[in-house]
Amino acid sequence: MGAHIVFARFPSLDSFRIRPWTQHTAEVTGGEPAASSAGSGVVVWQLSSANHRQLARSALVHRTVLDAIDDASTVVRETDGEVILVRKDGAGAFGWYLATPYRILALCPRWYATERERRHSIDLVAGALPGAQLSLTVRVVGADHTEELPAVERVERLLRR
Repeated sequence: MGAHIVFARFPSLDSFRIRPWTQHTAEVTGGEPAASSAGSGVVVWQLSSANHRQLARSALVHRTVLDAIDDASTVVRETDGEVILVRKDGAGAFGWYLATPYRILALCPRWYATERERRHSIDLVAGALPGAQLSLTVRVVGADHTEELPAVERVERLLRR
């Protein structure tokens, strides 16, 4: 398997496990991550390499698995995105996000210590994103456990649209 997009569901936006995700999004983009639609729990996606290294992550926090799948599918197909370079105030930290004039599509999974690392990250995402496959599972992150749930039916329904 090459690059792939994996999904993770958290109990709520107040969960301590989602806070680092939303805090990083706010730092990189300068705003809080928007939540889409209504539902229980929150779902995010991340682009991972063949060796499961995180390359990029969703800019949105979704209320349903289907919303996250739809967003990830859109980002994979999007060809008009522009990479916006950012720096963390007061630190030698370099980041980036991918955006269209209408919304932020994806962002760096972490801050990079050097400009060279940031550029390498952008190059990896540019090569991996267009051919990324959607994962057929959703990782459920609870207060003290993680389990895999099949998402095959949801993905197949979305792809038939």
